[in-house]
Amino acid sequence: MPTLRSSKRLESEERRCLQEMRDEGISIPGCSVESESSLNVSVIGGLETLIFNLPTGLAGYCIWLRIVAGKSGRIFLEECEIITEFDDQIVLECFDLGGPNCQVGQCSYPKSEVLNDRFPLRLRGRGDLIVGVILATGLKPIPAEFLQGMRVPFTLNLSDQFWNKTSVNSTLSVDRSTTPRKRLGRPVSSIFDSLEIAETAIRFGEISGWSQSSATRPRSPKWFDHSR
Repeated sequence: MPTLRSSKRLESEERRCLQEMRDEGISIPGCSVESESSLNVSVIGGLETLIFNLPTGLAGYCIWLRIVAGKSGRIFLEECEIITEFDDQIVLECFDLGGPNCQVGQCSYPKSEVLNDRFPLRLRGRGDLIVGVILATGLKPIPAEFLQGMRVPFTLNLSDQFWNKTSVNSTLSVDRSTTPRKRLGRPVSSIFDSLEIAETAIRFGEISGWSQSSATRPRSPKWFDHSR
């Protein structure tokens, strides 16, 4: 007799196959894939979200994200995919064996702010919030037509435990320097400032690192708050 775990696994595999067929333009009568997104994903950070030269001549990527769960139920974000028009082989760096800081080329951040080694990212329910940075490297250099300060379009895809995909399109600031960057400060969403984030947290109930008593002094979610 099939167990609940094996049934969930079969359901996940079926969803994945249906999603792949739908992406290829194949329709199957009587079958549908839920397309409603359970996430609100924003690329934030302004000039701190960038594409830059590595000493090897290839491109490095630094992407700040704000992720909010939009539905009840646990969400496990299993995979992250980054695609530009000139490179679809961009890979997240691994920092498991490193020190307290994570560095790719000129970009260095405290491990508490970096999402790479935290996958699968866990959101416990509606309103749960994650803010952090992704550091990655590509297999292609920055094309010559993208000059210093220009913007490079890219797509970021996040897939959950059921292979539901959430996509966001944004741009990266070009920095062709290879010297260490002076940080401009922790990025704040261009859509919600820190106070609005706190108010959102209250509206959806208590989430990690937030409570109504601390709403007048907004803070980062506790698992990325390196000031503790």
